[in-house]
Amino acid sequence: MALLAERLKSLTGIQNLEELEEDTIITDSDGNTAPGLVTSWFDSAAKDVINVLPPQTLYVMGESEILVAPGLGGPSGTFTSVPQSRILSVNRKDGLGGVIHECREIDASKKGYAIANDYMYSATKESPIFYRENGKIFVKPIIMNVEPDIVEIIYVKYPEVLPFNLGFIRKFPDEIENLVVLKASVYGKFYQIGLANSEEDLEVATSHTNHMSALNQEYTMCLQNYLSGYQLNAKEQGVVNDS
Repeated sequence: MALLAERLKSLTGIQNLEELEEDTIITDSDGNTAPGLVTSWFDSAAKDVINVLPPQTLYVMGESEILVAPGLGGPSGTFTSVPQSRILSVNRKDGLGGVIHECREIDASKKGYAIANDYMYSATKESPIFYRENGKIFVKPIIMNVEPDIVEIIYVKYPEVLPFNLGFIRKFPDEIENLVVLKASVYGKFYQIGLANSEEDLEVATSHTNHMSALNQEYTMCLQNYLSGYQLNAKEQGVVNDS
C-alpha cells in the first residue's frame, strides 16, 4: 500500500515532499510542534471532506459518547466537549426509561433566547437544544428529574493524518479517504501555482491551474459517486456548485 504522501506526489508531481514537510515544521517556545505544510494539506482536506458530507453518510465513521447528567437540579446540561469534530447528532433521554428527544443546535450567541423561551429558540423538554461554547457542549433546558438524564452525542473526529507514515486514514472508508487525497492534492496545486506566480512564470502557473481544475473535477465526480450510494445528489445537497 502506497503512503498517502506518495499518492499525493503522483497526483501533483511535487517531488520534494519530504523536504517541504521538514522545512515547514514549526516549533514554538514551549516545544510544541505544528505539522509541516504537506501534513497540513491532509489535515485541512480531511476536515473539509467531513464538513461537506451530509450527516447520514458519516455515521459509518461516527463515535458515540454517552453522558449521564444528575437529576434533581444537579449540573444537568453541561458536558465537556468531544474532541475537535463534527457533531452528527445529540439526543437526550428523559430519565432511564423516558422518551428520546433530538436536540436542535443553536448558536451560543442565542443561548439567552433559549433560556428565556423565545419562540424561535426556546428550549423545552420535548424540544431540547444544545450549543457549543468554551470547549463544552451545553444541553438545555435543565430538567428536574428524579432519575438522571442520558445524553448521547454522535460525532466524527477530525483525524490527525500521517501521510509520511501510513497509507490510510484510520476509520475512513476507502471512498472518503480518496476524497481526502484528492482534496489535499488540490491544496498542493495551489502551492505550486503560488510558487510559479512568485517567479512570474505565467506558463507554469497556467499549467498548474489547469491541472488543479482537473483534480477538482475528479474530486467532484468521486464525491457524487459516493453520495449516489446513499441515493443523494451532490448539487441538491449543496456540497458542490454548478461551476
